[in-house]
Parts: sequence; C-alpha cells; structure tokens
Amino acid sequence: MRKLIDQLGKMEQETSTRLRQVQAKNDALESELNTCRNSSVTLDSDMEKERKDELGRLDAEKSHIKQQLEAAEERLRKLESDKSVAMKTKKELRERLESKVAELQKNLEESRAGND
Repeated sequence: MRKLIDQLGKMEQETSTRLRQVQAKNDALESELNTCRNSSVTLDSDMEKERKDELGRLDAEKSHIKQQLEAAEERLRKLESDKSVAMKTKKELRERLESKVAELQKNLEESRAGND
C-alpha cells in the first residue's frame, strides 16, 4: 500500500509540475500575444488565429491535467481511508487475539491446577 501511495504522490508531483509548465507556457504566449497586439505591427489574421488555437489547446491541456490531478488526489484520499480502516481492523484483531490467548492461558492454568 505504501508503494501505491508513493506512486500516487509521484504522479501528483509530476502532474503539478506539468501543470505549472503548461501555465508558464500559456502565460508566455498570452504575454507575447498582448505585446504583438500593442505594437505598431499589425498581426496577420492567420497568425492571430494560430495563437488563439494554441491558447485554446493549452487551456484544454491545463483542464485535462487538473482533472488528472484531482483524480489522483481522490485516489490518494481513498487509499489513506482504506489504510486507516485496515489499521483499525488490524488493531481490533490483535486485541481479540490477545484476549483469546489470555483466556486460553487461564484455562490451561486452571486445567493444570485441577489435575494437581
């Protein structure tokens, strides 16, 4: 289970890194687009369309990465919950086993005392 949690943590970190990279690229493209718009040079309509398409693609990619991150976080929460339940169950089973062992030891001692 620890391996799965580590893998999810790594996946979440990679997804976060990728999301930051996409956001940085998106910001750079938006800045470049704004610079071009504000300059005296007129943008060719095909070039502007290409930039808008790229921004749209980056926004879609950003959205997809966010969904992946949210899904990974949800899986991590589920694994943590499952781990908590497993730990509680383990504790309860150990306590019952210890109680049963104590009871058997008591019965054994009483049996030995009765045979004396």
